[in-house]
Amino acid sequence: MILGYDTFTGNIVDTPQIPLQRINSIEASNCIIDELHVRNAVMDIIEKGSYDDMTILKAEFNGDMEAGSITMRENQIVKLRVKRREAGNTYFRTVAEFELDNDEQILTKAFTFKDYEPRSNVTYEWAVTPVDSSGIEGNLTSTTSKIKFDGWWVIDLDNPEEYSLQFVFNMDSVNISTEEDREVLSTFARYGFVRYGAKYAKSMTLKWLFMENDGFYPTETWRQVERLDKMKLMHKSFLVKSGNGKRFIGDIHSPQETTYEAIRQIEDIQIEVYEVGEIND
Repeated sequence: MILGYDTFTGNIVDTPQIPLQRINSIEASNCIIDELHVRNAVMDIIEKGSYDDMTILKAEFNGDMEAGSITMRENQIVKLRVKRREAGNTYFRTVAEFELDNDEQILTKAFTFKDYEPRSNVTYEWAVTPVDSSGIEGNLTSTTSKIKFDGWWVIDLDNPEEYSLQFVFNMDSVNISTEEDREVLSTFARYGFVRYGAKYAKSMTLKWLFMENDGFYPTETWRQVERLDKMKLMHKSFLVKSGNGKRFIGDIHSPQETTYEAIRQIEDIQIEVYEVGEIND
């Protein structure tokens, strides 16, 4: 209820004179108001935010005034949504969601999210937004950071804490081959005909040393090899990425292991990697 505006006439800087048609109240319901503009005219609509000599009352609420019962009309916040985008891009991609039992958990419950997908040496922006029961998102809270790591990583995105390997002690340079669907057809013409399909996949060999207490895997070498064996027996695809920014979804196969009897704390490991998919930011 807004009272008393009928004491004005002419415009908002005039001295109060006579009531305007004896109207002395305004009632608003079922709405959210960011501006109220009362004018001594009908059908004359001017640009939002401005006023003229017909203005009787103008009030700015900046989107904060809601008509009705807040406790009855507000939807409950049911989850927090985490988004990510490469700095400078327009659109965010949802990367995680945390369910909430009630609104108070936003202030009382701590949430931890580790993002294993970003490329190395790329600046990203992460944002968190509340989501209500109708699916409407609230205001974003964001932060920006550049990711940097070394070596090659093979990561199980379903359980990255338990199953991830870092190929940091590479014994050889990593040669990456590209397999493409390309066929040259011989014809009776001077030149052959080249046909291309959709296939365009990378393959490579990763080779590194497992060393006890090396700072990256501070445990026995056999446990490190056991982790690789478990990952291989999952018969699934993994995230494969490197410190120079390469990243794709790959299948790992054909592991080879070399043990050294003279040096019992070192194992030479080699696996083949074949690209089967990609990740978009």
